[in-house]
Amino acid sequence: MIHRYFLALFVLGGLTAAALPVHAKTKETTLPKASNWLLDAADKSCLLARKFGTDDKPVLLGMRTYGPGYHFEITLSGAPTRILQTAHKFTIAYGGGEPLPVRSYQMGKNDDYGAAVIFSNTLSMTAPPQEKTELEEEDDIRPVAIDPAVEAQIDTISIATNGQRFILKTGPMAKALATVRQCTDGLVTRWGLDPVAQSKLSRRVRLGDFSWIEHIQRIYPAELMLKRKEARVNMQIVVDKTGAATRCDTAQAFANTDFKVRACGIVLKEARFQPALDESGQPIDSYYTTTILYKIS
Repeated sequence: MIHRYFLALFVLGGLTAAALPVHAKTKETTLPKASNWLLDAADKSCLLARKFGTDDKPVLLGMRTYGPGYHFEITLSGAPTRILQTAHKFTIAYGGGEPLPVRSYQMGKNDDYGAAVIFSNTLSMTAPPQEKTELEEEDDIRPVAIDPAVEAQIDTISIATNGQRFILKTGPMAKALATVRQCTDGLVTRWGLDPVAQSKLSRRVRLGDFSWIEHIQRIYPAELMLKRKEARVNMQIVVDKTGAATRCDTAQAFANTDFKVRACGIVLKEARFQPALDESGQPIDSYYTTTILYKIS
């Protein structure tokens, strides 16, 4: 389960996104695939990436995940990103699915492709019936159901904002997503857990309280605060059948070893969870993943 937590560091322009107005005419730009899918099976994450567009206007899509399921940290780099950075709100759609609002994003830069936006999103063909608060999302502890039929329908990814739509012609994504699952199974195995048992949970790990997250927010590295830099901290936590955290790691966090040691020390000492339940309803060792997002707002 992945959630986002926000820390207001400075009084600057916010980067939260809202629903888009309906435009009578939408300019569509189709971006053909320009490479094969690349899977980077790293020690702490799985990255699916592909190049789109043309040689003079290349676009790079990266879909990174830190655990099993359909939740991705998406990075889009290239020409369309400059438009997204000034629009302040946009949606994403998978295949012929409904547009999903991007609730919040961060800006960045890719050395080869230029401007970039980074945001978290759950791959889905349908939008939720209503906007959920983070606490309501926290109560959604149902196991993630893998749906090959839905995956087979996804052959494009569309980003839309203010009368413009960029369509990435991904081609059928079922095989690419299957390779991501093989990679995330490897992550689960390295955490000392059984991927098969984890795929059959009747209930995922549930967060007990938020106090440890607030504690981690307060140790934001001073050097980043002084430079007004935003950051993402992706945490991977193993939770035993009693609800105690027994292992902690950070991925794609600051280049700051002290922060990792302090953050995971807080998790192991303070964090409490409701344990996952196996397919027969018995407590089982499992995992919890979360993203702590430090935003300038």
